[in-house]
Amino acid sequence: MTSHIVLSVFPHTIPVGEVFIALIVRLVVGYGILSLAYYHITRGKKNFAHDLQKYVRGYASGVVILGAAIEIAIATLLIIGLYTQIAALLSMILFIKILFLTKQFPHMGFESRRYYWVLLILSAALVLTGSGGYFSFDYPL
Repeated sequence: MTSHIVLSVFPHTIPVGEVFIALIVRLVVGYGILSLAYYHITRGKKNFAHDLQKYVRGYASGVVILGAAIEIAIATLLIIGLYTQIAALLSMILFIKILFLTKQFPHMGFESRRYYWVLLILSAALVLTGSGGYFSFDYPL
């Protein structure tokens, strides 16, 4: 039995990918959450508030704005790399909520379920790996 050696195109002597991968994941998840918050503040505010009306009478619009403010805070923490694992865990809760409550609240999210599954998986990776230590305030794991 013979073994074949395949050379890597980007060898480990150049750790550029390892340096920036956590940053890229943080930026992608943060952007996804920011776009969701923007949707909740603008186009989806009226529709989502209408969905919530039977649960929080009179306060539905305020609940939507509060939720968007929390989403902005989570996204900001992820983007700057501060308390990354906590923010990633909160984003996982957010995406699980969207995935399982979209039938009851159809205007909770604006993208397909696959999009939120991908963001959930990326958030789980951030919970396990941390911020990466580069371009973040967290200490690397």
